[in-house]
Amino acid sequence: CQQSSLINMVSNYKQLYGRLVVFIVTISAGLVVGFSNDEMTSLSSTSPIGENRQMLDTEHRSLRGRKLDPKVVLSSIPKIVHFTVADNAKEHQMKVVEYSKKKAESFGFEVMIHRDSDAEALIYSQYHNLVPAWELLKETDDQTKGARIGDFVRLLLIYHYGGVYLDSDMVTCKDLSPLLGAPGVATFPLVNSVAGGIVNAVFAGPPRHIVFRMALEMQSKNKKLNTQAIIRATGPKQLG
Repeated sequence: CQQSSLINMVSNYKQLYGRLVVFIVTISAGLVVGFSNDEMTSLSSTSPIGENRQMLDTEHRSLRGRKLDPKVVLSSIPKIVHFTVADNAKEHQMKVVEYSKKKAESFGFEVMIHRDSDAEALIYSQYHNLVPAWELLKETDDQTKGARIGDFVRLLLIYHYGGVYLDSDMVTCKDLSPLLGAPGVATFPLVNSVAGGIVNAVFAGPPRHIVFRMALEMQSKNKKLNTQAIIRATGPKQLG
């Protein structure tokens, strides 16, 4: 295994509704694209998705609608690694996750392993506005069902908890701390050199980051979420 290290920051510019500052950082194996919070709002049922976009300009809110101290906008990425697995995950899959879990814990990270049933419980208890999208994804009737659900859940987990997301088939070999980045910045360390754009197999961000909020918001509005090409419906092309 080889771990990339940050070398230098090369540019920053405004993107995504003019509310985000995007940092492109050169690293030895590609690019880290970091989206820095300018403003953020709630995605919970107290702040309906897609309703009153002006809230981005007027208030900072927590998941439960309480006002936040402005310092929260630049909150750090917590040292938590998230893995998602299906409820019926195979034994060999779980062995890989358990190995990575122990390795990440040896570097001081908390590790959370989420099954589909855990995600559903979170959605139904705290994100009522995401329920229709979740139910639509569960109606997918082709081989992309698991991947679509996984794409959706990973965004929600990082939005809700913050931390580092890793695909369950990625093996942790070295300290993941370089992914934590600067306060308020979401990092995407891998790019697709063939198709272009970021790779959503590994990324990190602070809780309630606006990039993940907007991605979930777009998915919640997509009536073809379970039939549109997966790379655009829930996959990395949606993020950039």
